[in-house]
Amino acid sequence: MIPQQPIHNSILNMFQNASNQMQAEKPKATKPGKKIFKYPFISSQDFKKSMDNYENFVQNYNNSLQDRNQDVKDYNKLVDAMMDAKKVDKKHAKFANKLFSKQNNPLFVVDYNDFVEYENKKHACPVYKKREYQTVKWQSKLFFKAILGFYSAQIKRNNTLRLQATGKAARPLEMVVLDSNRLANAQKESLILNDAHKKTFQRHIKRFREAGILTDYVFVNANKPVYYFINSEILAISDHNPEKSSKTQNAENQLFISEPRTKCADNNHTTRTFLNEIKMKADTSASKRSSLSLTSFNLKVQEHQQNNNLEKDSPGAAENLKPHIRHAQQVSVGLKEIILDPLQFARMLHTQRFTHYEPLTKDLLYHEAHYGLLNKNEFRQLIIQDVLKRLSKLWQKSDFHIGSWVNALKIIDANWFVTFNGLEFDKTTVLQRLDEYDFRIKQTILWFNRNKNFNILYPSEYFNTNRKNSYEGGWMFTQQWWTSHLAKNNIAPQEKKKATSEAKRRTVYQNKVKRMRTKVRQVLANKITLADLFNYLDTSGFPEEIINMVPETIAYYEKLN
Repeated sequence: MIPQQPIHNSILNMFQNASNQMQAEKPKATKPGKKIFKYPFISSQDFKKSMDNYENFVQNYNNSLQDRNQDVKDYNKLVDAMMDAKKVDKKHAKFANKLFSKQNNPLFVVDYNDFVEYENKKHACPVYKKREYQTVKWQSKLFFKAILGFYSAQIKRNNTLRLQATGKAARPLEMVVLDSNRLANAQKESLILNDAHKKTFQRHIKRFREAGILTDYVFVNANKPVYYFINSEILAISDHNPEKSSKTQNAENQLFISEPRTKCADNNHTTRTFLNEIKMKADTSASKRSSLSLTSFNLKVQEHQQNNNLEKDSPGAAENLKPHIRHAQQVSVGLKEIILDPLQFARMLHTQRFTHYEPLTKDLLYHEAHYGLLNKNEFRQLIIQDVLKRLSKLWQKSDFHIGSWVNALKIIDANWFVTFNGLEFDKTTVLQRLDEYDFRIKQTILWFNRNKNFNILYPSEYFNTNRKNSYEGGWMFTQQWWTSHLAKNNIAPQEKKKATSEAKRRTVYQNKVKRMRTKVRQVLANKITLADLFNYLDTSGFPEEIINMVPETIAYYEKLN
């Protein structure tokens, strides 16, 4: 008679057979091919098809998990049976599983289960249990849609930059570049759930990688973006030959190439990103002079007009300007248009043209003070007029002659933002005084709203520098409000810290511009390729405005050679 095997040995054999079977059934990821695209792009039809492919892929994946999860349940039952046969303490096993799960929580389910098998084989009795595979939930569709939108904008941007720099856009299919800044911009633009946290986004991406929706994950370090390929079974992408299109004059394709790209600005840099932020909402009658919106279209028109003027004075001067100077000109030209003639400004103040005026943003003024081309006097007049436009609503119900405003402007011009001997402040010093004037304006308007029975003085008297006492009702007394505010809140250390932070941010930005120029010179010297350049800029945290300067920088150095 054949001796019967002990029960725990037979269970162990079943345990090992189940492990080998599951090891053989692991799915393999599909890697994308190395096809060269002449002009890759994701059209609206491609986008829709990709989303349809995603839904089909997810449905098939979720269905496949039923069998895999059943295998996991069978494996865990064998572990329980083995522990019962070996009479392992259940409390000890439960604690060991909890600790093991916590230590290996970042692992994918498939890797975690492999590690469970490896650890169980090292012990006489297995105690660790496998995890069940999680399905891709319907909410993940919104996040995949956002990723696909990022990818479409990324390809479009790289096409534009490559065409401007070299006239060619041919390259292999690029990887998706994702970072937290793009996630933040997607939340602002409502591309994904407004209440989605960065960790939520990362969990969905982890599930996509686990399901094979995102493949070939590349992680550099915590300060740089991550890279993926979208599964070739899901992604639908078209190829287009711009040279052939230009010969046939295909209107639809030409429109696509010239379409403005989607921008995802870098949140860590605030300079050079405020070309669209001059929003001065004055009355309709004054909108032509007192309100200006520097949209991308307006900037192109202004740049064209400015280049024409430069060509009249010195032919070819506009083309030889460095890219960062050209960007600064675009902002400065728009700001210079805002500065009004004193007499005309007095007339508009007198007729209450700025009742609904919105002030210039501090970020825009910061950009102009450090990088713009306005001289000291122009910048000072810009700030003075901005302050007076905000205060002009105080005289809505007053009746006086326009000459009062003319005299007030003379007093202000002689005393505001100048030294004791009449020299004008430089632009950065004027900028540092903005917090003070902003506080004084707000407190003044608040005081007059509370004391509506008080008759405000005429402008020439209100801004008289000799009215320094509270009972005289002049502007100079508001200086004491600011002094008290500083003493109460001890703002001096905060201002010093802010100035240090701004200087550091400016230095970082300028260093990145220098690094970009160095890489461009390496491209022209054939030391690196254009693909290496864009990969370096994308992976090193360069803001979009510096990346956009690459074509102009290449053209600039080519002319020097």
